[in-house]
Amino acid sequence: MRGEAAPAIERALQLEPEHPGALLTYAELLAGSGNIQEALGQVDAVLRKHPDHFQAWSLKAGIALKAGHTDVARQSLEEYIKLAPDGPSKTQARQMLEQGMLEARQTLEQGMLDERD
Repeated sequence: MRGEAAPAIERALQLEPEHPGALLTYAELLAGSGNIQEALGQVDAVLRKHPDHFQAWSLKAGIALKAGHTDVARQSLEEYIKLAPDGPSKTQARQMLEQGMLEARQTLEQGMLDERD
């Protein structure tokens, strides 16, 4: 799929270099091939022009999470939740955010307990 999609996305971007959908698809391809920073840069380019683009916030959260950038992923999920229409994806994002906060709290509490010992 990536091999077939890349030329089509490149053609779309030649015709319309700032098309949000094409840029986000390109970002997905970049992330899938391990070019995380470049992928995040493409998503950020979309968000600079379209800050209410909830799909971009969702993609940014996923890419950031894959890269281990949990703070960026959390912030992106929060933006997605504010902007996305109600539905299963929004519910799942809330659950992911709540689970992440719970895990962070457990890690913090464990660290505090370890310091006492």
